[in-house]
Amino acid sequence: MPSTPLNTEVAAVILAGGQGSRMGNADKPLEQFRNKPLIDYAVTFCRLRFEILCLSVNRNPEKYHYIKLPIIPDLEVSLQGNDSLTTIANSSSGGPLYGIYSAMSWLKAKHPTLQFLATLPADVPIFPQACFD
Repeated sequence: MPSTPLNTEVAAVILAGGQGSRMGNADKPLEQFRNKPLIDYAVTFCRLRFEILCLSVNRNPEKYHYIKLPIIPDLEVSLQGNDSLTTIANSSSGGPLYGIYSAMSWLKAKHPTLQFLATLPADVPIFPQACFD
């Protein structure tokens, strides 16, 4: 148990939706560091600080069920161009902003009074604590 109360004003989303193109299309968050998947470090860090927490995952979501957190897929997003409307549906080509947008939409529906969202990458094992305390 954390020694300080969990933050109830800020939710956290762990972004685990990258393509892993520089790593042979591996799911980077599931790569091992010191005998644990990288994402486990982010989850542990967040569980000690945030009451409301979810994962943004846009491929292979079944691999993340063991974490036992809500898994938020990328939503279909329409982008208005100069003369056309482009729709990108549930695709990893949208990048992290799609994950953030999708998490914000999900959180707004589940926790309508929530005001802030912390975003953390799933493939980083060590976070500066001062940024979140």
